[in-house]
Amino acid sequence: MKNNTIKNFLNKITNNMGLKVISLIASFFLWAVVTSISDPAVTQSFYNVPVTLLHTESITGSSRVYEVLDQTDVIPRVTVRAPRSVISDIGINDIEATADVDELSSLDTISIKLATKEHQDKIMSISGSIDTVKLNIENKKSRTLTISANTVGTPADEYIIGETVINQNIVVVQGAESLVDAISSARAEIDVTGLTQSISTNADIRLYDSEGELIDSSKVSPNIRSVGVKISILKTATVPVTFAVDGAAAAGYCATGEIVSDRDTAYISGDASVIDQITSIDVPKEAINISDQRSNFVTEVDITKYLPIGATLVNSSDSKYQVTVFIEPETSKHINIERDDITITGIPEGYEASIVLDEGALLEIIGLSDNISILNKDVVNPTVDVTAWMTDKGITEPEEGFYSVPLSFNLPSGVRTSDDINVTLHLVKKEQE
Repeated sequence: MKNNTIKNFLNKITNNMGLKVISLIASFFLWAVVTSISDPAVTQSFYNVPVTLLHTESITGSSRVYEVLDQTDVIPRVTVRAPRSVISDIGINDIEATADVDELSSLDTISIKLATKEHQDKIMSISGSIDTVKLNIENKKSRTLTISANTVGTPADEYIIGETVINQNIVVVQGAESLVDAISSARAEIDVTGLTQSISTNADIRLYDSEGELIDSSKVSPNIRSVGVKISILKTATVPVTFAVDGAAAAGYCATGEIVSDRDTAYISGDASVIDQITSIDVPKEAINISDQRSNFVTEVDITKYLPIGATLVNSSDSKYQVTVFIEPETSKHINIERDDITITGIPEGYEASIVLDEGALLEIIGLSDNISILNKDVVNPTVDVTAWMTDKGITEPEEGFYSVPLSFNLPSGVRTSDDINVTLHLVKKEQE
């Protein structure tokens, strides 16, 4: 009885087997159709997906550095195919792109692996527009460079750049050997356009190659990236330079008074409060001594020591001036002085004065020809100053009589008499009315 039951059950299952298989396939197909209609597969593109490099210490731990070439650590486009319900839950941040440095090929490339953080099992496909990261691997190098402070632009009119001081002048740069070797200079640049006052500021350090082209400092690792800089801004002025002379030329010679230098101005700089007070640079007579000279005296004078405190020459090479002091031989001239040519001044009250001079007096004047050629008795104006003579002799109340008194003359600078000339002065008291 039991065997018959089993047999009947098997017969029911195997009867019309082909029809039943067809029905099963049709049901599955129908399910797939219904599913695709309600949640169809779609494709979504994601752009600029970053690639994470894994195990980079495999390179950096062996004193090497790497650089990603051609921006291959960013995938321009990643395409994902999945049911619509899955795609709608995926954003760019869900895309995981990795490249394991341990899998570095002999061509220094690494395959990119793509996945999603969620719904990975429901993703039909995921692919990128690039599939490898390209690297440039070099030995690491360190180099020490001196930092120079460079200014850009120019200060305001009448101002110049003075001293520039940086608080640190050394930078140590590490990076790929080829890049470090290409560095020619390190500079801290400061814009001084239009400045009228000194400044203190921080300046970024920039690296340049031998052609003066800027090197991308993000590709190297400097130990410092900026320095403190102090720049003094100085006011300038152009002022006259004057010279004085000490000493006397040799006997029979005289300085003409003309002093000529190869330059007659100085270009100076300093703090505005100092420069605004300077109207000239006056070189004292001690700088030029013409003692015993018989011809034009030429000398070189360094004016640096005669600059006012706080002022300097803009160009230190302009400190020396060639100065010429003109010297000529003296000549003489004779002028005959008659009694009527003499003027009497300073006559004491109650007295009358006259000059006793029968034959006249011969005046010899000595000096440069240009100075004495224009002199005559009217110009030299011979004079007897009675009051001055009395004072010199200590006389307070003169007695009547005849006295020998000196003549004085109106002579220009550089002209002298060969000898003193005395004349006879007659003093008498006035008769009282």
